[in-house]
Amino acid sequence: MSWQSVTVANLQQLESVNQAACEWFREGKMVDVKVRESAPSRLDAMKALQHHWYNELSAQTGKSAKFMNAYCKLHFGVPIARENEEFKTIYDQVIKHLPKSKKIYLMGPPVSITVTGNFNTQQMHRYLNAIKEWADRKRYRLTTNHDLYLKAMGA
Repeated sequence: MSWQSVTVANLQQLESVNQAACEWFREGKMVDVKVRESAPSRLDAMKALQHHWYNELSAQTGKSAKFMNAYCKLHFGVPIARENEEFKTIYDQVIKHLPKSKKIYLMGPPVSITVTGNFNTQQMHRYLNAIKEWADRKRYRLTTNHDLYLKAMGA
């Protein structure tokens, strides 16, 4: 028996949870459901900020937000994720030798290898700072003066 906990922030995510529960029912399993109100966390704010920044980068680079997501995951997320030996081993054996275009493809939909999804608050902070430093060097402007940024960065 396995236990999974998920925070649902929108109807699409709720539908995904519903689909998973329905699959368990089809397999003849019973499902326990516990529902409680959840307050947004700093990590939630960080994840929202990263996607906001992907959209801002998209508008400034002419690349899609999905591409910017994949690009940032590859260039800024993978080095942090590779500090985990299990991730490093798998990445180095399966992905590292591939050309950059293939790596970008694997980071984005429909494959979308999990990189930042497992980050804790400290790792996510490093990831966001790396994106911001890169964007500053490239003279891209990222929003840093609104509530989302302040909450994400713990200000």
